[in-house]
Amino acid sequence: MTIFQEKPEKLIRAEKLIDDGNYDSALEIMRVFEKEEGQNLQNIVLYHLLECQLFFQQSKFEKVITLSEKTYQESFFYLI
Repeated sequence: MTIFQEKPEKLIRAEKLIDDGNYDSALEIMRVFEKEEGQNLQNIVLYHLLECQLFFQQSKFEKVITLSEKTYQESFFYLI
């Protein structure tokens, strides 16, 4: 038995779009995913990591650092 679930299909599609340089379409899919109810901690972290990847590709390094720190802090909140 594994404790990790498969990556959600929307995040897989967004990741491919980021790899292809189609940042606007990726961000659109990610925003829809973000608004969906009932995301578990794993999906939230995967979303934030993908968002960091997007910002990194766009050379928005300050956003990457800020979001990474926020994700780190939020992950502890969910564990409590």
